[in-house]
Amino acid sequence: MLTEYTRLILAQERSYPDNREKKEVHILREKMKESKIIKNLLEKLLKQPIYSFPQRGEKLGASTQRGVYLIRNQKKQILHVGQTPRAQYGIKQRLSNHLQGLSSFVYYYFDGDGDKLRTQKCSYQCLPIEQSRRRALLEAYAIGCLCPKHIGGK
Repeated sequence: MLTEYTRLILAQERSYPDNREKKEVHILREKMKESKIIKNLLEKLLKQPIYSFPQRGEKLGASTQRGVYLIRNQKKQILHVGQTPRAQYGIKQRLSNHLQGLSSFVYYYFDGDGDKLRTQKCSYQCLPIEQSRRRALLEAYAIGCLCPKHIGGK
């Protein structure tokens, strides 16, 4: 014979045949929170100061933290969106790599001549971000939203 308590438990289990549905709803809510965070980070990145690439012999003033950055042309159009997944000295190191022609972006867009970032008066914006997942998601989201010039050709 079933007790009232057992009947109540069985009724709850029938409303969620397995806890998978409950888990899926929780995961969806968490992903929605995360997507809102990434959207806010893009807005924050776009509000960061825009810096010109330094002339030869001048120091690059970018952050040594890891993060996400935008490279713009003289008309302020987005040429490239990047992040620093491995750069020991963060954004500064990655932007220096571009200036030295040590990136696929510079190879394809500027024929390997990183000095063109200076001569063509390009600029950059950056946002330090500690969490690697957020860096990756922000880079992907920014590429999708901003449609950088170098995606798909010059």
